Amino acid sequence: MPNYQGVWSLSTQFQAKGDGNWPLPPLSGDIAIIFSILPEYDGIQYQQIASGGNTVEFGSLVTGLTSSFSASMSSSTHALQTQFATTGYRTDVRYVTIVSKGNAQDWGDLNREGWLAACTSNSTRGIMFGNAAGSTSYITYISVSSQGNASDFGIYQGGSYYQQGTALSSTTRAVTAGGYNDGVTAPTYSTNTMEYVTIATTGNSSDFGDLTDARRFSGSSSSSTRGLINGGYTNDDYTKNVIDYITIATTGNATDFGDLTVGRATTSTSNSTKSVNYGGRVANPATEYNIIDEVTIASTGNASDYGDLQSFYRGTAASNAHGGL
Repeated sequence: MPNYQGVWSLSTQFQAKGDGNWPLPPLSGDIAIIFSILPEYDGIQYQQIASGGNTVEFGSLVTGLTSSFSASMSSSTHALQTQFATTGYRTDVRYVTIVSKGNAQDWGDLNREGWLAACTSNSTRGIMFGNAAGSTSYITYISVSSQGNASDFGIYQGGSYYQQGTALSSTTRAVTAGGYNDGVTAPTYSTNTMEYVTIATTGNSSDFGDLTDARRFSGSSSSSTRGLINGGYTNDDYTKNVIDYITIATTGNATDFGDLTVGRATTSTSNSTKSVNYGGRVANPATEYNIIDEVTIASTGNASDYGDLQSFYRGTAASNAHGGL
């Protein structure tokens, strides 16, 4: 087995070669990649979405460069994690090749410092929703098919957000949902707004509709037609277990889908049929969860247990088979 840095010893390599398992065979199928956002743990895990079960170690991020204000996005071949921090803003973007276990590498840089907690993508372009250091709510984009830096896309039409929302996509449209409105004081700072952009263009976002509840730090996932917004914190850090759904190609308010197994702030991804939620946190009282639960996107109903995270409980998730691909 690899050590904590994802490095295989020579003796382990010789043993694996003798067993016919070296070089490591590539992963196959619909794969979820989960990047840690805990400063004390820089791991990456994966799960086979179709079969579920506990996650497996994939590799490592760069020690000391994890951030609780990270987000991830993916093409069918690469999973990218963006890095933001509450102090000393960072702009690095890292990636892994989804079918090949190993450590993250540098992809490029964001073009603005600030807060970010919402990313989504189609097969060629990643869209990033966030709040720049000067409090303007910028939308930026980056290629997910070739390495390079991010560029400006537009701004939110709804005003200034300290973004703790979430984002999902079809092949053509990116939708961001919820978040934190820094122009409103507690206890009514969470937002229920949704906005969207057309991924292939640039420009400001447009109003999509409203969530069933104002909340932030939700997870989100999608098929090519339907988007799900999962859990999150509402006002006074009260945690919601609600799952909302929208039809991505139209606009309008979200509809109740069902409930998570445990209400929490979480991270989510999907293949074309299953939406899976990985780990999470309750703020008050502070509780961490390593649980994984799932729903069938085309139906409605409550989530079911689908395994456990290993080694960490908070991360950002992406897959090679989500609704934008």
